[in-house]
Amino acid sequence: MKKALSIITPDQNLEEVKKGYKSFIGLEKKGIAALAQLFSRLRDEMILDAARKALFSSTKENVISFHLNKQAAFAGRISFCKPTGESPLGPISVHIRCTDPEALIEWLAPSTSRKQ
Repeated sequence: MKKALSIITPDQNLEEVKKGYKSFIGLEKKGIAALAQLFSRLRDEMILDAARKALFSSTKENVISFHLNKQAAFAGRISFCKPTGESPLGPISVHIRCTDPEALIEWLAPSTSRKQ
């Protein structure tokens, strides 16, 4: 699981959190530097517009929540997915809290389409 999460952050200080019968691996980081790995990956894979669409559609108030396909992440790729049904192993859920989600998305995944 740590390998899959390395597409988001190289930090391996992950904590296991147990809620009832389920356990989760979590990581809490502060500051824009925490998203540097994701920033680079989106550009390397040339999926800025797809990422932009996924991020804007998953924003509510001051939280951007999205899901990544766990199998793709394990292979070092970013693939956005739905919370259920699209990732046989279950998705990786990412929640980003910020004061200005729109500005963060503009930085993380700027539009690449040319306006005429």
